[in-house]
Amino acid sequence: MKQKAVLAFIVLVLYFMAQSAIAEEEKPGEESKKLYIGLGFSYAIPKMGTDQNRIDLSQMENTKGFNAKLGFTLKDDLFLEAEINNLQNFYWAESLYSGAIAAHVKLDILTVILSGKYLMPLDFWGVQPFVTAGAGGLYYSAENYYFEFGSSSLDYRHDFQPCIKVGLGAEYPISNTIAIAAEASYVKAFLRLDYVSYYNYGLNVLFYF
Repeated sequence: MKQKAVLAFIVLVLYFMAQSAIAEEEKPGEESKKLYIGLGFSYAIPKMGTDQNRIDLSQMENTKGFNAKLGFTLKDDLFLEAEINNLQNFYWAESLYSGAIAAHVKLDILTVILSGKYLMPLDFWGVQPFVTAGAGGLYYSAENYYFEFGSSSLDYRHDFQPCIKVGLGAEYPISNTIAIAAEASYVKAFLRLDYVSYYNYGLNVLFYF
């Protein structure tokens, strides 16, 4: 329910931002810049290291989420794209001695990234590849639970640090205003969260204006 509410809010915000930008760009005798809104799903494969509590996160499970994008044309096939990506429930758990010692870690990650996107001058039966790279911020929310011989502890940690993204993908136009885009990217955080990184795979519907 929480994810649906967040997604609905993002859709409304992006819609009004796009309408505002279109109205602002449209001037007499000038062609407006081409904007697009993208909505879709994400699937992430973690490549984590050891956190500040010396917990090895390399065995965390894959997770899924959703994303939203807003882009506009800079020049020809070069776009500037803002993206919000919400990934929840990266999970790791371990139990020893029939549960006498147990631990689990659950992570939620939210990224806000501004990227450049270049559509290559190639066409494979209507499919056009692209490359993308950018930087932004990564919000990290962790729940660490530890149980040992009758004693337990529960620790929460939240942080926000810079991150980068590099990726490639392909776009297939369904009509003049709608396209399907698939993207594979690598995201890595820095500074206090330098052990956080993952591969992200997204599938989006893009609406052009």
